[in-house]
Amino acid sequence: MPINDSIPPSSEPILAMVRGELSSSRRWFYRLMLLAVSVVLASLLALWVTEPGPLPGRLHFSFAAMTCIALGWVGVLTWILTRRSCPTALDRVATTWMATLACCVFLAVSVPIALFRGHTQAALWLGVTGGAMLVGALFLLRRAYSLRARLRAKLAELEGVSRSSVTSLVGIVLLVALLAWSGEASGEEGVLTRKPTTITSRKGTSVQAETGYVKVPVKHSNPEAGTIEIAFIRVPSVSDEPGPPTFILAGGPGDSGMRVVRGMFMDGGDRIRSVLHGDIIGIDQRGVGASRPNLAVPERYGFALEEPGDSKAYLAQMTETCRAVAQRVRKEGVDLSAFNTVENADDINALRRQLGYEKINLWGTSYGSHLALAILRRHENHIDRVMIASPEGPDQTLKRPAYVTNCLRRFAENDRDLLPLMARVFEQLEREPVRASAQHPMTGTPISMGISDFDIRLWTYAALSGTESSRKIPTAFQAMDEGDFTEPARWLLRYRLMAGVGSAMKHAMDAASGCSERRRIAISREAESCLLGDVVNFPDATLASAWDVPQLGDDFHRPVRSSRPVLILCGEFDPRTPVENAREIQSGLPNSKLVVIKNEAHGFRPREDVLSIVRSFFRGESLPREQWIGM
Repeated sequence: MPINDSIPPSSEPILAMVRGELSSSRRWFYRLMLLAVSVVLASLLALWVTEPGPLPGRLHFSFAAMTCIALGWVGVLTWILTRRSCPTALDRVATTWMATLACCVFLAVSVPIALFRGHTQAALWLGVTGGAMLVGALFLLRRAYSLRARLRAKLAELEGVSRSSVTSLVGIVLLVALLAWSGEASGEEGVLTRKPTTITSRKGTSVQAETGYVKVPVKHSNPEAGTIEIAFIRVPSVSDEPGPPTFILAGGPGDSGMRVVRGMFMDGGDRIRSVLHGDIIGIDQRGVGASRPNLAVPERYGFALEEPGDSKAYLAQMTETCRAVAQRVRKEGVDLSAFNTVENADDINALRRQLGYEKINLWGTSYGSHLALAILRRHENHIDRVMIASPEGPDQTLKRPAYVTNCLRRFAENDRDLLPLMARVFEQLEREPVRASAQHPMTGTPISMGISDFDIRLWTYAALSGTESSRKIPTAFQAMDEGDFTEPARWLLRYRLMAGVGSAMKHAMDAASGCSERRRIAISREAESCLLGDVVNFPDATLASAWDVPQLGDDFHRPVRSSRPVLILCGEFDPRTPVENAREIQSGLPNSKLVVIKNEAHGFRPREDVLSIVRSFFRGESLPREQWIGM
């Protein structure tokens, strides 16, 4: 039964199209087809059996072939009518390929036979007829691909609009499965390659694993735009009762999930396997690590080593460099608009599907938590549990200066003189930059560096983000108040030397996520009164224009709403993904649990008390809505 090429604008008609629901008239059509095919089959058998005299072998072969074709149609039509649905609702790609191949075989066999027997006119008519049939089949094949592409585009739209409807969720899952089948039938995507590997721990023990690649569309809403390859590592479960597999989502953006998983097993894997009982999968996200293409780039910004740091001058250099890199990468054939969190999320779901998992757990850190929440929103039916650490919500890529100020107050809670001391140092530097000496890390040569208030705000924000480095802040500011800038000078010299683009993927991802206009206004207002000023979003807030990629928009920025169990881990002194982030994220997750880890910052260590809570969460044990742990 042909499918209308027009795509309905609302969810119910398109889901009915995908499900292949049969109306009463269509059922009668299939009944009549079954009756006609049955009559043809009976006639063929009657002719075959009653044909007088011994038949040549070629006639027996012809009768057998036609009988098999008729039997196949009887079987398919009987199955359709007994299942009360049409299994060929999305078969156009496969069936038009079959028609195209059949026409090719017809031409390749009939015309040579006619010529061999000397029937030139017959060969001409067969060639014209077969050629016309082939042109028609190719036309239908192109329309089938076009329809499939538009169905996928509609799927992407529906997933962003109709998440609250249970019917839509079920239909979308069916659509994802059927579209995946049609993609595999065409050979364009979903190709999965694997090979065994071994992780050798520091103890010398070996952990068996496998690495591989899965092909995914450059743009999931436009499968005709080509494919890229996503690399992964999978460590199989050794548990007698394995739970759902856990996908590890690295941060950055731009960090390697494969490297993270290898690191988890450097101690032999006993700790992580005490927490996770299913398979563990690490992914190098699109544009990262072993995935192809890899968008790592070597360009550095080339900041002056001796001049005081100036945010405007730095941003001008960074913007020029990033714009040049973006142009070069595009000339190399990379579509930077495809490197965003929505495409990234659909990559993970494609890998899940190819590995044969019905439901998975997600474990995301920093940007990985941003990605995990996007996956939860888009593919909730395939998610069992989610754990996010250092949380970044859909509208939290750019930082709220007020939240950073709250973090500084928590940090200085036991040292009432610290914040006034910091303000005094900043005021002194605003009036007059200072000079400090630092040793060049490669040549050993002393460098006399100019240091501005922007430099020290930048150093403070970076130091506060690390648990170990944050402990140096009070003594460093005390020394700076006395004129000794040795501690920040060492970091600033390395920063000026090493700062560079790093990865086009990172910048494209962050630029595409962006932030809502409401949040942008709040950031602008709060930066004026924040002790660290606007460095909390340096340089991300400005560099987005250099990459010229479309933002994902308001639908992406809205809070994620889900009833799935979610565990949120957050460091008490984390200025990048602060406690306030976690509470905003919790608003749409009624079954979420927040754990704030005292005296920890961004990217905290896997302490035993933290692992104990994570272990309880993945076991399904009860946890309080919010708790603070540690000393």
